[in-house]
Amino acid sequence: MILEWDAVKSESNKLKHGISFEEVRRLLERGGIIVVLENPIYPGQELIIFRDETGEIFEAAAEKRGDATRLITAHKSRKMRRKYGQ
Repeated sequence: MILEWDAVKSESNKLKHGISFEEVRRLLERGGIIVVLENPIYPGQELIIFRDETGEIFEAAAEKRGDATRLITAHKSRKMRRKYGQ
């Protein structure tokens, strides 16, 4: 998966949600993906559900752009934690 993102948005996401897009990429590359779902609220977006090293569940919203996937936001997800465990 080729990931791209806006550097300013990544820093903003780190301040607001505690995770940067660089960290998201690292976690996805190490095999932390649980499932990729169609976003029910925003057609055309995907929700990437993944774990960090401690088992915490995160959700990232992304859009396909050609061969790349552009990260939009990422955050811890209580809803997905209930669904996929921890």
